[in-house]
Amino acid sequence: MKRTTLILLIAGLLSIQLLAITHRQVEQIKEAEQLSAQGKCKQAFHILTKLDTLEPGNVQVRFALLNAYVCAKDFAAALEIINGLIDQETNPARHLALLIEKGRILLRQGEKEAAEMSFRAAMKLERKTPESYRKVANAFVSAGYYTDAARLYLEGREELNNPTLFAAELGHLYEVMRNYGEAVREYFLLLVADSTQVRYVGDRISALNARVVEERFDTGLETALTGLIKDFPQNKYAHKYYADFLVSAGRLEEAFQRYLLVDNLEQGDGVEILYFCKLAGEHGDYRLVKQARDYLIDNHPRSPGVSAAAFILGETYFANRLYGAAITVYEEIIAQSPAPRDIAEATFRIGHTRFKGLRDPQGALDVYRELTARYPTTASAGIAALIIADCHLALGEAQTADSLYQVIPFNSLPHKYQEQLLFRRGELQFYLGQYDAARRSYGDLMQAFPRSIYVNDCLRRMMLITEHPDMEEITLRLYSEALYAAFRFEYDSSLVIYGILKNRLGTMLREIAWYEAGETYELIGQPVKALAQFDSLIALFPEGFYAPLALEKKGDVYAELLDDQQAARQMYETVLLDYPQGLNVEEVRRKLLRTDAIIKHEQTIPKS
Repeated sequence: MKRTTLILLIAGLLSIQLLAITHRQVEQIKEAEQLSAQGKCKQAFHILTKLDTLEPGNVQVRFALLNAYVCAKDFAAALEIINGLIDQETNPARHLALLIEKGRILLRQGEKEAAEMSFRAAMKLERKTPESYRKVANAFVSAGYYTDAARLYLEGREELNNPTLFAAELGHLYEVMRNYGEAVREYFLLLVADSTQVRYVGDRISALNARVVEERFDTGLETALTGLIKDFPQNKYAHKYYADFLVSAGRLEEAFQRYLLVDNLEQGDGVEILYFCKLAGEHGDYRLVKQARDYLIDNHPRSPGVSAAAFILGETYFANRLYGAAITVYEEIIAQSPAPRDIAEATFRIGHTRFKGLRDPQGALDVYRELTARYPTTASAGIAALIIADCHLALGEAQTADSLYQVIPFNSLPHKYQEQLLFRRGELQFYLGQYDAARRSYGDLMQAFPRSIYVNDCLRRMMLITEHPDMEEITLRLYSEALYAAFRFEYDSSLVIYGILKNRLGTMLREIAWYEAGETYELIGQPVKALAQFDSLIALFPEGFYAPLALEKKGDVYAELLDDQQAARQMYETVLLDYPQGLNVEEVRRKLLRTDAIIKHEQTIPKS
């Protein structure tokens, strides 16, 4: 495409001899050029050879023939034409474009030395301006000569006595060449030369950090980043980019120390420390999140980051099943924050922790009622109205829950909770055996939110309902009861029903029962039994829908409950190898990257 673009540029520069050829012939030339661009070389030749006979030596026809010869990879004939055009041309700009095109053709022939001679001649016409170096380097790049393009840029930097010139171009080239250390040096030079490029440079270096996690060789990135710190010890970005790298490598404690340096250098309000809080929270390291939060309290007590860090700490405690610690953090926010919005949000999260963490729907209901009474106009109170209905459903009060779901102002909820409301209405009907109504509700959700996280669950429920006429009604009702029991946190009852369903032959519920029994054991913290359920499912239904999902779940059990990252990694890799078309491959890839980062981090910890 780049070569075609240049040819079209030359075509615009060349004079069209309008007086020598008719309008019809001009249209034929355009048609031939389009055919060449489409790779239809013979058809282009058929038109152009006739025109060349009628108008021998016409520049426009000769140029179109050049294009057709390049299309046909007849480079010798193309060079013969372009040499003739160069000899005739007196305009410097058109002359330069033709010389570069000649060099490009020579490169395609593999005649690099001859191509360089043509390029040098072109650059001489422009007296070696930055733009002339760019034009020739682009010609090298389009032909796949990346090393030569980089060499030319470096030569131009020295020739023009500008040590940061071409930094963006070189950074991109080194990325393509997978020389990430040199790439990051160039991007940093770009930042040094132009501080307005901070966002672009940060994005590029973040992309390199993420990519290095996937590589299996020494990319030179860490060496380059530490070198930048030595060369620019007072530059906060040098330290920040290395800190970001350490996070990508799973070396969180080292990263925290580096972010502390960044905070001291920029003399800000703790923005980078809050950023680290988020990263540490994503890695589930509540200890480091707490250290970062405490640092903010001590050094930036008036920063809004203090409250934000506390919320992150509560989330991280929750993710680690430390529900009491999470509630304590939220209670501290309520006691210390002057902002009603923060207090309402902390109250909401206490309710969530009681409901989904401690599995205490009555306790959660009391919290949500207090929230809606004290802060009725906050966003948290609007969402709490939905969760109050969930609490009633979890308490077995289905009719009350249904009445509440029906009166919730749908458009007042954020999209995420609109989806949840529609799904919960369908689930309630499914739990109660009202399958036609449930199917309609699931359909409404899928129509309103076709990319919802609930779509797969809706599809599975609808498939079961469709199969219902051929299934004993008691079988489907048993499954409905198992789901409702699980929603009420009555997991023993669910497991008993799943045990019955596993033996119901001739229905897809057998596979589902094995899978959801495994999920239930995982949820209640019994990893050995969870793994046994998933193993049985894979053995019984190796080609089934749930097999890749079961392998992923096995990885989760190893990673989160048994802290065996190597075994988790093996499970995730098996999904990608054995089920490359599985619906969960993207999620598994993300988990594999996270597991690799944890393994790398563990390898850096000295053995006691």
